Amino acid sequence: MKIYLLLTLVIINLTFFFNLNYFAKKLNLFDHPDNNRKIHNKLIPLLGGPILFFNISLFLIYELLNVSTSNYIVLFLIVTVSFIISLINDKKNIDPKYRLIIFYIIFLLWVYLDEEMLIKNLYFNFLDLNINLGKWSILITPLFILIFFNALNLFDGVNLQTISYTLIYFLFLYLNKIPVASYYPLGVFVIFFIFYNFKNRIFLGDSGVAIIAIILSFLTITNYNNSQEFFCEEIFFIMFLPGVDMVRLYFQRILKGKHPFAADNNHIHHYLSKFLKYKYVFTFQLFFYLMSIFSVYYLKINTIHALFSMFMIYVIVFICCYRNRIITEY
Repeated sequence: MKIYLLLTLVIINLTFFFNLNYFAKKLNLFDHPDNNRKIHNKLIPLLGGPILFFNISLFLIYELLNVSTSNYIVLFLIVTVSFIISLINDKKNIDPKYRLIIFYIIFLLWVYLDEEMLIKNLYFNFLDLNINLGKWSILITPLFILIFFNALNLFDGVNLQTISYTLIYFLFLYLNKIPVASYYPLGVFVIFFIFYNFKNRIFLGDSGVAIIAIILSFLTITNYNNSQEFFCEEIFFIMFLPGVDMVRLYFQRILKGKHPFAADNNHIHHYLSKFLKYKYVFTFQLFFYLMSIFSVYYLKINTIHALFSMFMIYVIVFICCYRNRIITEY
């Protein structure tokens, strides 16, 4: 029964979250302030990833014992390998281009081992357009996963940003009649993490973001492949904000003559921090997505119209924030 899993996760999370500094010292896993991109004034435990990994591992083992599907075995393998590499990156900072190559290979292995993760066609309902990827699907699918993986990694930069986006994503999946209720035991981690992250006492780190990106990719692709009512434009809708900010960020860096992978303070959350207190910056994307979801799923506004509106709101907000930064710096 899942009640035993739930109680086990409560005990594990209580143990970890009540002893964050102890475990962080044992693992030597802290985020160090640099008075530039990282403006916190003390060492913050980067334990969100390791704690989430324990939660996900127990959940997947439970599912394997009770459901026994091969794609959960592959998912557990991919989560484990990705977690380890991302944890190393949290400690050692792997060169971004090598990290992207490594993860592309990992995701290529994923779609090779699990056929349900292979995107064979792209169906756009508003155009009644079906694009068959044919033999290229084995190469294109890992690229799609990698793009989302990288976008979410760039999107994570302020407290509660990624965890609130994850909750919105699950709401989106639920509204698309995708069965996500079985994941409720993971809510234990979410509750603890929200409390401690808001108080600036723990960060997800790359390892935590990696796990979340993989779980969301798994739920999205497997259900896209097995549903007749889940379309590409809806996936673009929920991935819009991390995706468009990544594209804008790379173009902005290239236009300024910088390397596209060079870290900077030009993410949307950096601009918003000039208007909002840093710990409340996440509320922008929360409001942005909740209003968009309400428009599409309750007011029945066309998804494409909603995407256009989201794009215009993003552009207006970015221009206002950018202009304010230029005036302030001048």
